[in-house]
Amino acid sequence: MERQKLIDSFQFVAIDIKTTGISPENNNIVEIGACLFQNGEKVSSYHSYIQPTFSISPITLSSLGISLNTLNHYGQPLKVVLKELADFAQDKTILFMNNSNQYEFLTYHIFKQNLIPFINFHYDVIELIKIYYPLIESLSFEDICNSFGFNHNDINSSEAKSELLGQLFFKIINHIIDKIPYAKNRIIYNLATISDLDSDLPIILQRITEYQQKTALLSKDIKIEKSDKHYFIESEQKSSDQPSVEETLGKDGLFSKQFANYEEREGQLMMSNAVNKAIKRNELLLVEAGTGVGKSFAYLVPAIAYSSRKDDKIIVSTNTKNLQEQLFYKDIPTLSKILPQKFTAIIMKGRENYICLRRWNEAVLNINNLSKFEAQGLLYLVIWKEMTRTGDISENSLFDKAKFPATWRKILSERYFCGGKKCSFYKSCHVMDVKKKLDKANLVIVNHSLLLADLMNDHQTLGEYKKVILDEAHNLPTVAGKHLGISLTYFDINQLLNHIVFVKGKKKIGMLQSFVTTVENTVPDDKLVKKTLISISNTIIDFIADSKNTFADFFDKLAQEVDSKGSYGKYRLKSKDTIPSFIDDLQELHKHWKKLKNSFFSLTETLRDTSPDIIHEYDQNLTNLEGVFSQISEVDDKFNDLENADWHESAIWLELLGSRNTDFPTAVINCAPVEVTDKLNEYLYNAVDTLVMTSATLAIRGVFKFFLNQSGLSLLQDRPIVQISVPSPFDYEKQAKLLLPDFLPLPKDSFYIDQAIKLLNELICETSLGSMVLFTSYRDLNYAFEQLQEPLFDRGIKLLAQGISGNRTAILNEFKKSKNSVLLGTSSFWEGVDVQGDSLSQLIVFKLPFQVPSEPLVEAYIEKLEAEKKNSFMHYMLPNALLKVRQGFGRLIRSKQDKGVVVILDKRVITTRYGSFFKQVLPAEMTIVKTDLELIDRTNKFFKSF
Repeated sequence: MERQKLIDSFQFVAIDIKTTGISPENNNIVEIGACLFQNGEKVSSYHSYIQPTFSISPITLSSLGISLNTLNHYGQPLKVVLKELADFAQDKTILFMNNSNQYEFLTYHIFKQNLIPFINFHYDVIELIKIYYPLIESLSFEDICNSFGFNHNDINSSEAKSELLGQLFFKIINHIIDKIPYAKNRIIYNLATISDLDSDLPIILQRITEYQQKTALLSKDIKIEKSDKHYFIESEQKSSDQPSVEETLGKDGLFSKQFANYEEREGQLMMSNAVNKAIKRNELLLVEAGTGVGKSFAYLVPAIAYSSRKDDKIIVSTNTKNLQEQLFYKDIPTLSKILPQKFTAIIMKGRENYICLRRWNEAVLNINNLSKFEAQGLLYLVIWKEMTRTGDISENSLFDKAKFPATWRKILSERYFCGGKKCSFYKSCHVMDVKKKLDKANLVIVNHSLLLADLMNDHQTLGEYKKVILDEAHNLPTVAGKHLGISLTYFDINQLLNHIVFVKGKKKIGMLQSFVTTVENTVPDDKLVKKTLISISNTIIDFIADSKNTFADFFDKLAQEVDSKGSYGKYRLKSKDTIPSFIDDLQELHKHWKKLKNSFFSLTETLRDTSPDIIHEYDQNLTNLEGVFSQISEVDDKFNDLENADWHESAIWLELLGSRNTDFPTAVINCAPVEVTDKLNEYLYNAVDTLVMTSATLAIRGVFKFFLNQSGLSLLQDRPIVQISVPSPFDYEKQAKLLLPDFLPLPKDSFYIDQAIKLLNELICETSLGSMVLFTSYRDLNYAFEQLQEPLFDRGIKLLAQGISGNRTAILNEFKKSKNSVLLGTSSFWEGVDVQGDSLSQLIVFKLPFQVPSEPLVEAYIEKLEAEKKNSFMHYMLPNALLKVRQGFGRLIRSKQDKGVVVILDKRVITTRYGSFFKQVLPAEMTIVKTDLELIDRTNKFFKSF
């Protein structure tokens, strides 16, 4: 009875609308459907088409499942429809699926038609899904329906979709009631009331928690179902056999018995034997393995054989999270079923990827001390925290760390605040469990960042190891440069100061204020140390309150320098005098910081000398103070490094992160070494016995010279480097067509970008192929997106763009589902993307991927080369671009069944002397085309030939 009352309390009108475009300002509504739900059931509905008051493309209407005749015959004026909808909805709450901005669309047009707003309250299904289903990877309507078991294939009208939306809402409500315990729902309700949400979520949660509280004695004990994601694999021994590489990967080997139609790959066997030999003989091996070689299995098979036999640890490192997870969640489980050896494997990430249960508990207990934005971020983590077995935030694809950095910083695992075995959460700690399992692992799957951090910190994270395999090795010099450099931001300083103490109205909150309260309430008055601890603490609190503006003013001044003198948010300081006051101001700020460091040192030492018996939770308080002191010391080290930087060997620059329209300065001070060769020798090459480095792009025309120089391997004097190139098994001349239009202007021409985008539009629309366009800058990508979104929408072609349409994983998954979508990508999309089949049939290179010469690190390296009387273009810019264009080309053909066209829009390939190098490194013969019609004709004929 109580449950039915709860369901009956949700009376709402579910609404779905169809629009002619993406933005409310430039588009209109062509169809509206609505369903009134009462007592958990649909009781009535409303539906109308809207008369067109402007020309609408038939292709746009076709993509929406509507004909122009339908609109002309059945449509009503928008104002009439909105009035009827208002009469239908009356004062009911409106239910939206707001990932498509339907709420914004509807409210915009209500105001535009000068109507009285009728949306007093609204619920958002997407908000509920993000909170209660954190492991769903996509928020598209189709994917959500599939996840919830709803059939959406025959739903074309807005009325039918609105009915499905209402049913979806009740399914979620019943899940929350039956599957989520009261205590968790109460936390979510409390967070929702603090958060600045654009929906009436607290109303839903209040009703549910009141119901659960009333029926608590009658309900069974609810436990949230755990995720099946794990971070440790332990295979069973199937026999005592130790098969050779050929007996595993060869024609009649273990793989051939497991997979039907298995084909032996000569290149894979060649590489695997070379890796096997390198591991056994402690060699340093470079392997360029073309696309399709199967390099993952080529190095995993001998690595597992050796590590399981010797009970030794081998580190396998990748650059991207995608490859790291592919190895662990796909490739290694496959091998565990096939190989006879018993072995163990673990996937590890940097500590900052894992949640700290103690810090989470503190955040939830002090919920009223959270900001609105911090509370909103925590909303999306409550259920995930209960579901996760790993504590790795990357599982939660719906939580955006970039949007909620302060939230994640508050609860992530940090070594500074780790109490180890003294922590009350030690037994359930994710990080500690990873460390325990690490000792048993034969294979440890990490990324380059974690590997370098571990090597630079004396193996504190990964323990002892002498054998390393580096995949995606071409990225090693870049990653090393980032790790050997430093950055100092106001955000980091402000977050640390806020963690120590934050003034919220008349109330002081934070770690130090809590410590003062503990001392005041638990230390006896007759103890002299009580006065000392309180006095030092209050001095620090007052110092922070008085100093915040000093730090903000310094970084704000730097932000103004970037605004006035920088380029695209960056400004390199070529000498100490570039900004005359920079070093003086930095030193003055450093003196200020040292006062804080000295005071905190005194406080920490005073507590350390105090008897644990007189202070409540002494160990935890000491851990907190020591942790903060370590963080303060780390910032102090950064000040020292910046003041004493070698301006000849380092690049120093200012950078703006995000929008300037924030409450704090966004300037960052960066300092990075121009070259990392010596450090890589010290930390990596001379520290391990076996090192295998592999990638699809390490050599240029079969020669490894450029990579050897960039990585510092050329500096090795007494250690031979084995170098092999394994060609791709694909028939590129048959499977791929490489076209270059010579009728476009050169990229430096002011007319280039508009003409190139016009050609893009023609090529995409006339071929209707799954297309990926690779850019070298976000500026060009964003402009292309603006110009293409409406014409492609008119054609019913989905346009996805990096940095606009969602995170990398989400848009790639979306791209793979369609056969004619378009994906615009830059930076990371040039590599590490594996899309097989018709989803990617056309790869378009917008410009040759030369590095921007004004980028601070690039500019500094160019200056260094020129000072050494070297041609920076031939020694650096051109080789980098050649490798990058090969990486981009490699996105297209991913299997022997794939076919596709590569179009390079940059005619420098045929107008410059160096252009011939690009033709030489690409695996397909280039055809020059003279007109846009010829380009489209050749593309279509190529696909018809199969």
